[in-house]
Amino acid sequence: MQPDAPSKSVLLNEVDVTNELSVMQYSAEMLYFPGSINVMIGHEGNAAKAYFTVLAKLVPENFRFSGRSTHPPKDAFNSMLSLGYSIFYKHIAALLSDMDLIHILDSCTKIRRTYVASFRFD
Repeated sequence: MQPDAPSKSVLLNEVDVTNELSVMQYSAEMLYFPGSINVMIGHEGNAAKAYFTVLAKLVPENFRFSGRSTHPPKDAFNSMLSLGYSIFYKHIAALLSDMDLIHILDSCTKIRRTYVASFRFD
């Protein structure tokens, strides 16, 4: 099943994001019918790829990047994303710990260790 194309082009700062928006919308809709954790992660990955494609088109020229890279980040923009994700993860872990819910993070790690670890140590 392929995402339906919107009836007209969607422009954001004069950049056509119609196709990417369709992919993100389709992926979001498919989360209502996940099937399995791997299928769900696949839809998340498709949406993330579309998101980063749009983001790469919209950032200023000196921060342009050709896609998401980690371990190590290959450019300034990906370095900033990795730092931001690391800080975000630390805050979420601290909040869960403060509420005695840190076991939720441990459960997520057991579900898909490589997926969560890539987020955790991005």
